[in-house]
Amino acid sequence: MDAPPVKDTRLKIAASAYARLSLAIALLALCLAFGGGLALAAEQDDPNGTQYIGFTQADGAQGYFYRKNNEAGNILILTGIVRNNYSEPRSFIYLRGHLLSSDGKTLADRFAYAGNRLSEEALTSLPIKEITARLSVKSGNDNVNVNIPPGAEVPFMVVFDNVPDGTDQYRIDAISSEPGAVDPSKPVTAKAKHSMMSGTSSGDPDIGFLEDRLSYFYRTNKEAGTILILTGLVRNNYSEPRSFIRLQGHLLAADGSSLVDRFAYAGNQLSEEELTTLPVNEIVARLLAKNGKENANVNIPPGKEIPFMIMFDNLPAGIDEYRVDAVSSEAAQ
Repeated sequence: MDAPPVKDTRLKIAASAYARLSLAIALLALCLAFGGGLALAAEQDDPNGTQYIGFTQADGAQGYFYRKNNEAGNILILTGIVRNNYSEPRSFIYLRGHLLSSDGKTLADRFAYAGNRLSEEALTSLPIKEITARLSVKSGNDNVNVNIPPGAEVPFMVVFDNVPDGTDQYRIDAISSEPGAVDPSKPVTAKAKHSMMSGTSSGDPDIGFLEDRLSYFYRTNKEAGTILILTGLVRNNYSEPRSFIRLQGHLLAADGSSLVDRFAYAGNQLSEEELTTLPVNEIVARLLAKNGKENANVNIPPGKEIPFMIMFDNLPAGIDEYRVDAVSSEAAQ
């Protein structure tokens, strides 16, 4: 038995997005006339970053189709293209698909991040849980859901199993997006490679850093998208052994103000596979192991150096520099 046709209601969404854009242009004109107060109000009215996320339908593209999955039977796939209508890059566009009855009531919904598409073979052969996981990759296939330029478009796919009886229409909503993060191709400079907290009660002036070994790199994590990792070597400059060196990494704006910070204990490092596949909470937990890997952060002799790693997810816009501080250490027992 053939699957029933489903009406496409996305044109209504696109029309409403266009109407919001027209309203924004009017607000901008008023803002220029009256000094900018309305621009702030417009920003405050867009807490989830969806006001200027729009939808398009490429020529010849099918809005939905059915496939027979080996495990789940008939599945319904919604596809399309989402566009960044903001004036700045956006990342991590998150979508919600609805299946509706003829009177417009929601019968089922599913979520997905833009930028993820599956092949015919994957749709028919993968278990539903794996399909859902692949469509939930925050950064999208090949990072296409990160730093989407103004006016750029990315594809999406939302998959429904257990399609309810009475499905007559569908709708796609943009649930959220985030400001574009720092461009991984742009170099980030190190600032103050030694402890900047010396002289304060919480600083540790006799824990130092090897300036020529402080570095950073980006990776794409399966769950979190683009992450930034600071690495280096920290040295015990005390005259006696120390333990539990604790570090604080800062990402800084061009004016030196701190945009975000993260903590880690020295002596912990993760492999490429761990950085790209582990959930962020697990990465953080491993970098906060007080003893370090194989007790590397315990009873560190004077002059000895040990490695460290600090990981940042949810990167803010405007990163220009970074800094690593030694927060504390303890006398070895």
